[in-house]
Amino acid sequence: MPKEKLKDTKHEPIHEVTLSGSLAKHTKTQGIGGRSTSTLEKKLEFQKPVPKSGAFEKRGIQPSEFRRYYDRGDLPIRVDHQISLPKLVWKVSVESLDYHHYLPIFVDGIR
Repeated sequence: MPKEKLKDTKHEPIHEVTLSGSLAKHTKTQGIGGRSTSTLEKKLEFQKPVPKSGAFEKRGIQPSEFRRYYDRGDLPIRVDHQISLPKLVWKVSVESLDYHHYLPIFVDGIR
């Protein structure tokens, strides 16, 4: 641009409202550029979240030997549901049980 035309241009201040609501003065030749560096802290890089352990999720329970024997009716017990609280009723006397046979089955059922 010729020097004569540069002298004719007027540098009128432009009033702009900033984000904080205050007025900022700029001239047409100064532009509206900002700082070349930022005072903000760097953002952290994206990190994948830690995988869940699944400790509180429902786990499937394998059917036990106790359940198989109870469903077939091989155990000398039954549950009486005729009163308000279910009651365990033995079909034979407890003294006459073969503990070597039934004890591992009952312990498996407790598991």
